[in-house]
Parts: sequence; structure tokens; C-alpha cells
Amino acid sequence: MEDRKGEFAVIVATYPEQMEAFLAIDPGLPRRFSQANIIEIPDYTPDVLEHIFRQMVVKQQLQLSPELVQGLEGFFHNWYVDRDPTSFGNAGDVRDLLLRGMEEQYLERISRNNLAPDSSEWAQLTPEDLPSALQKHFKPVRSEDADDVMRELSRLIGLHGVKQLVKEQFNRLTVQKLLGQNSNFAAGHYVFTGNPGTGKTTVARLMGQIFRSMGLLQRGHVVEVKRADLVAGYIGQTAEKTRNKIREALDGVLFIDEAYQLQQGHKTDFGHEAIEALVAEMENERHRLCVIVAGYPAPMQRFIDSNPGLSSRFSATIPFEDFSAEELLEIFNLQANSACLTLAEGMETALFELFQHMILHKHEHF
Repeated sequence: MEDRKGEFAVIVATYPEQMEAFLAIDPGLPRRFSQANIIEIPDYTPDVLEHIFRQMVVKQQLQLSPELVQGLEGFFHNWYVDRDPTSFGNAGDVRDLLLRGMEEQYLERISRNNLAPDSSEWAQLTPEDLPSALQKHFKPVRSEDADDVMRELSRLIGLHGVKQLVKEQFNRLTVQKLLGQNSNFAAGHYVFTGNPGTGKTTVARLMGQIFRSMGLLQRGHVVEVKRADLVAGYIGQTAEKTRNKIREALDGVLFIDEAYQLQQGHKTDFGHEAIEALVAEMENERHRLCVIVAGYPAPMQRFIDSNPGLSSRFSATIPFEDFSAEELLEIFNLQANSACLTLAEGMETALFELFQHMILHKHEHF
């Protein structure tokens, strides 16, 4: 590049983080590529991705069902928002969606349903043809407004104390943002305590959306893990396994369920390696990561006390109370309605009495 300068041009291209690593390989590389010649090309926007998809559909001589047409805007918006910027392939991913994903599903569907070539559905793609991994994005455009997400939280059944504490954290961060306290402006890390089935995972997902809408987390996705996802069987492997999961959760939420299982109480256990790696990365990546640990109250307190650095890393502890009999009945009714079921006469009274009995005689881990 130096000896033959002026005789040829070199263009290197890759993802931003990988390019930084490439330029750091040799001190001479940054001098060969001046800052003025570094061009950062942004990802395609959702509307452009949808346009590329429609063009490819026409080129493949396929059609879109009315249901798929109606949902495309929401699908590409939600897919774009949830994408991993470090690996998203833009037009390449759209091509793979159609040629490797949807066409395979489409061919399987027409074979399964014995569709004839003269059938109106023969060359028609439907929402059913979307790959299973991307089906979750096929819904209306998700609101990116923090107030809308807070209203969604307020509509959850029960959880009155949880809602208040989350609102307090939201207000605190909003004030920090208004005051321009950028150095301390981070999502924070949280401890959720309570029995299973009390809404901890649901609230963690909503908090990810809130932090994304506030600009605290770029993606706001949630990576759910347990001990087995972080702890390996040999010395030295656990720290790397934990860091890999942290990298997967960057720009979002790492939700560690039953986190107290990382602390088993004996020195030969490798869980302490996971805790040490976690403590370090919670500080190093505090502007790109929110860690939420969850579990029963007493074991969670022992977990927090197991490492001197843990307690100082968490912004707040949010306790999740058990649902009341009235709230359990309301949840049951919602689930029945979503399954298109109706309750027979007297069923609500019987259920309410059952829930009251269960609560009255509940054990420690209800």
C-alpha cells in the first residue's frame, strides 16, 4: 500500500467492531486509512427492507396473501428493532428470509395441503411461511415511547408494589437524562425477589423496552439464563462461558433466574467464577447492559452477600408479592378468554374458593 501508492486503491469492509479490531492489528494500518476516508454505512431502515423484500417476491414470481401484506410493516419494524447490529445482514438477511426461510416453509405447506398448481394459494406466501424464529416479529408496530410501555406495565394484573418501584426508577432515570448526567446515565442492575409465576420475567421484558425507548439500551432484548448456561465443568471454562452470555445480552437485559444457584456454598464449585466474571462485566459494560437476578427472597439475600462486589452493583431490589385470590381468578379468566373458552355457571365461585384455599395453605415456595 505504501510502496505502490497511487497505482491501486484498497477498500476494506466489515462490521464496525471487527474493523476496529482489524485496524488495531498493526500500527501502520490506521496511517494507511485516513480518518477522512472511513465511511460508515448505516443499516437499511425498515421501510427499505420491506421494499427489498417485495422486489424479491416479484422476482421469484410469488405473491403475498392479504394477511401478510397487512402485517409486513409491523414485521419489518419489529425485526429491525430487535436485530443484532453486530451481525445483521440487511439485504442479505432479507434474501435469506425469502429464499432459505419462507420458500422452504411455503413448499412444505403446499405439499402438506396438496395444493394444485391452478389453486389461488399455489404461488402465495402467507404469515404461516415465516420461519419460526421470526414469527414473534409478526405483530403490529411496537411502540417505542416509554410512556406507552409504562402504561402496558400498569395494565398488568396485581403487582402494585412492583409497578410503583419500577415507576420510581423510571422517574429517577428521566430526571438524570433531563439534567444531562450522561456519565451516570445507565439502565442499572436489579434484584427481583419472589415466588415463581409472579410476573418477574414479564416485568424484565418490559423494563428492557423501557430502557430502549429511553435510549439507555440499543436493543432492549432479554437473554434468559440459569446456572447451567453460565457454569462449566472445568477450571477456567466458566468465566468464558459467562462472558459469552454477557456478550449475547449486550445492549439488552441479562435475566438470571434462580441466581442463588450460582452460589452453592463450597469452594470446589465453579459458580464463584461465574459470579466474579459477572461482577466485573456489570461494571465494565454498565452502559450497554442491564443485569436482573431473580429468585426466592432468602436465598437471593445469601447470594448477594456471597460476594462483596455484588451488593454495590444493584440499583434496587424489587419484591414480587404472591397474587391474591381475586387476581388469580382474573388471570384465569383472561387465559380462558384467550383460548375462546367460557366458564360454566358457578365455576367462578368454585375457582375463587379453590384459590383462597391454596393461598391459605400455601407452602414457602408457593
